[in-house]
Amino acid sequence: MHAGQVDKNVALHEQPLRLGAVQEISREAVEGTDQELVTFRADIAVCDIINLNWRFYPRSAYEGAIARAQKAMEQGKLTALLEHPGWDDGWKGRLNAIAARWTALSIEEREIEWPPDSGQRVRKPVVSGEGVYTRTEGGALVQTLLQDGVYVGISTNGYSSVKWLTFAELGIDDPTGLLDPETPIAVTGDDLTFLTIDFVALPANAIGQVHAESGPAGGFAPPPTRPAPPPPHHVRPPRRHRSNP
Repeated sequence: MHAGQVDKNVALHEQPLRLGAVQEISREAVEGTDQELVTFRADIAVCDIINLNWRFYPRSAYEGAIARAQKAMEQGKLTALLEHPGWDDGWKGRLNAIAARWTALSIEEREIEWPPDSGQRVRKPVVSGEGVYTRTEGGALVQTLLQDGVYVGISTNGYSSVKWLTFAELGIDDPTGLLDPETPIAVTGDDLTFLTIDFVALPANAIGQVHAESGPAGGFAPPPTRPAPPPPHHVRPPRRHRSNP
């Protein structure tokens, strides 16, 4: 991996950010039943930052993903799963894991706390969405957790090209005070495509962990280190073919 390297079709599971809570905005009775369709609104992501996975998502990447998601939302194909799909679940997960479907996505400028738990307020473009809970166990579970005061995160699941740049090349402020100018950062491409946008718990792994005692890192795990170069790949020389005169 080196500055300027571009990787294609990289799977991107983004860890949740603590923004505004998932909020119920309306209820509509389902004719002929005693059930209701519940519409909700949620914050999804912040643009133009290095997120808790140490990946940079420019606003242009989210704008491209939202434009590509319009047809999928019209067809009921952009869903919210209970946790990201596992490796054996396929790109869009299993039907029994669906808890909602997304109906609208947008970007708006808002004042947010960034980094998380830092107490600092900054103005950033925020990706938000509206959706409808499915009348399934998953949809009911998310609503019950929220009613019981449990934090439910939102995390995007998609793919795009990724270009590696040094932190200095991004031209943005260091939110942690930890970054060396030569730290390699993965920059999400404008071909970002959403597969699902999921309900998730806070990550348990060190990368993406939001610590209560945020300190100067503002809830970030230690920054990534530049990996050692891979060993040289041995290539078998092509066989020589004798040609007839």
